[in-house]
Amino acid sequence: MLPPMRVVPVAALAGCIALGACGFDTSGILPESGDPDADPGQTPPDGGGDIPDARADGDPDGDPDGDPGGDQDGGQDGDCPDGRVPLPFEATNIGRCVLTHTDSLTMAGGEFVEIDTDAATITRQTGTTEELPVTDEISQGGRAPDVLVVSYASISILGNSVLSITGTRPLALVAAHGDIQVTGTLDASAAGVEPGPGGAEDMCGHADGRGADGVPQAFETDDPDGIDGDGGSGGGGGGFGATGGRGAPVHGSDDDEPSAGGAEQGGALEGPLRGGCAGGDGAQIAADDSGDSGDSGRGGAGGGALHLVSAEAITGDGVISVSGGGGRASDIDHSGGGGGGSGGAILLEATAAQFDSGAWLTANGGGGGEGHRMANPPFCVDPSHGEDGLLDSAQAAAGGDTDEDDCATSGFGGDGGAADGQDQGGTGQMGDSEFDGGGAVPAPAGGGGGGGAVGRIGIRTCEEGSDLPGNRSPEAEREQLACSDRRDGRGTR
Repeated sequence: MLPPMRVVPVAALAGCIALGACGFDTSGILPESGDPDADPGQTPPDGGGDIPDARADGDPDGDPDGDPGGDQDGGQDGDCPDGRVPLPFEATNIGRCVLTHTDSLTMAGGEFVEIDTDAATITRQTGTTEELPVTDEISQGGRAPDVLVVSYASISILGNSVLSITGTRPLALVAAHGDIQVTGTLDASAAGVEPGPGGAEDMCGHADGRGADGVPQAFETDDPDGIDGDGGSGGGGGGFGATGGRGAPVHGSDDDEPSAGGAEQGGALEGPLRGGCAGGDGAQIAADDSGDSGDSGRGGAGGGALHLVSAEAITGDGVISVSGGGGRASDIDHSGGGGGGSGGAILLEATAAQFDSGAWLTANGGGGGEGHRMANPPFCVDPSHGEDGLLDSAQAAAGGDTDEDDCATSGFGGDGGAADGQDQGGTGQMGDSEFDGGGAVPAPAGGGGGGGAVGRIGIRTCEEGSDLPGNRSPEAEREQLACSDRRDGRGTR
């Protein structure tokens, strides 16, 4: 287990425990007692002592140096600094003492809510945006992204409700006093070229997980009516939980090397909390007058990173996803498709974790984008993007494939990694540069992008071998926590 990292409080606002004093929208976020007028210093649901207000300087004990006051781990006597309560275990990065809050985050009735990890805000379906009430920021050091930690008493995402996580920082959601229940959707996935929160761009050089970019590759034909010149190979798929798929070379080129997929990296229970890696860009042979090819052939982005921490249990039959984005098809003649992004990371730590049969935890890879040959009929006019990694399925995301007879000359993208196929991303396919049917002439055909690999799922609980029904793609890595009595810190479970 990793030692606790340095914690820097950043957004604990004075008096915000009494949400009305800050103008916080209490719609759907009510005290555990259900009384919106409840005293913010009330006894928390687990029977512990009063919960002090967070302070405006972000320092729960008021020290001017910003030190949160004493050992974050709380020692063996269960003591924690003011404004914090002990968990029954050491949470990765966070430690044993967590910021507390009297109110619960409750979503129901098909509500859509967004948390922005950069701005540390929550936006309701009504359009109201407020600062998150109690937050920490964790510096993981090196190239790893900082983590935003958000604390509530308990967390419930119910029915058809969706909690969407955006921003560049990974998110840790903490239920300091109760359960985390997900029967709706908690989504930190990538969408095309937009990464999920914590999509680890700074950690994903080509040697570390990002798929290699495609390159121009020369094509020559003996057909006097044919077109000689460069074609673009497809980008490699992003790697993380496995290796990304290779991007396809240009058919008929003397330099027919594929683009490498990103490397497999670490594990959900190892290293810093970080998201997945992007696929490589397909080589674009020409651009517009500005020299900008836009999103044509860009690699799909990596899925995000989520850390869920509950003092009690994590339950439900909903969806928790950090899947990767699909690579973009090329819309430029003779150019390659982008590789798919890999899935990100889910880490669950709780006293117990129990999911119903309909539950899904997913970190699937995105499909690779389709390459392009020529835009003149009967060639493929509209190559297709790779599919984003699926949120509620172990089925592989499809690579870009127009699946039409007159598009058989294009290089199809590789499928994304998923539990029902293979953890690695699928290999992009070459087009047919020599195709001359239906009035066509030989011409360079861009290669398809490789599929993104799966990400990582890790689960730590106090109960060794506890039953975990539900569905996971990929399969989770599991580990038992060393757990003590919640309040007195003595003994282990």
